[in-house]
Amino acid sequence: MSEKSFTYGCLPKVALLAVAGTVGVAVGYLLKDTPPPEPCPPEGPPLVEAVAAFDKGSLNKMTGLGPSVRFYQANDGTQNTTVAGAIGEDGAHLPTGATEFHRYDGNFSNAPVITAIDESAAKEAIERAEPMWSVDYSKAALQAMLNVPGCQGIAVVERVTSDGKRTYDMVPVRFDGGKYRQVGATRNTIVGMPCPTFCGFDASYYLHRW
Repeated sequence: MSEKSFTYGCLPKVALLAVAGTVGVAVGYLLKDTPPPEPCPPEGPPLVEAVAAFDKGSLNKMTGLGPSVRFYQANDGTQNTTVAGAIGEDGAHLPTGATEFHRYDGNFSNAPVITAIDESAAKEAIERAEPMWSVDYSKAALQAMLNVPGCQGIAVVERVTSDGKRTYDMVPVRFDGGKYRQVGATRNTIVGMPCPTFCGFDASYYLHRW
C-alpha cells in the first residue's frame, strides 16, 4: 500500500490508496461520495468580546480635555455598557461646571455608536450597573494604543481579577463588519486597576462613590 497526503478544505488528511486492479476504479470509488471542500475560515487577528468600544474621534475629544479618561461600568436599561469622561489632575470630571460624558450605544455601519450625555444621564446609567466600578487611563496610555498600526479604536473588555473584583482591560482594535478585531501584540493591551479597590482621588469626584 502507498500513503498519499492531500488537503481537504483547510485540514490536511492522509488517504491510503490500495494499488490493486485498475487504479482509476480504486480512485473513483474513494472519491465518489466525497463532499465538496469546506471554505477556509477567514484569517486575521482574533475577535474581541467587548462590552463597549470607542473610536479615535471620541477618545481624542476626551483626551483633549484632560490628562486622563475615566471609564465606568454602566447599564443603558437593557444591557451593560460603558460611560467615559475626561478627568483632571485632581481626578474631577471635565469641563468644570459643564461635565461631558460619552456612552457606548452599540455598533452601526461598522463603527461604534457613541452618544454625548450630561452628568445626570451618565450617573443614571452608572447607578443601574451591578456591580459598579471605574478604571482610569492616562492620555499617554490611550494614545499609545491608538498609535498601534491598523488601530481604529479601543475595545473595553470586562474581566474578573484573581480576587473576584471586576475591572476593564483596554484592547486596540480595528472594526470588522460590526465586530472588533484585535490589532498589535499582547503588550499593547492595558490591564485596568478598578475603583473602588484602587481609588486615588476624593470620593466626590467619582460618579459611583458618595
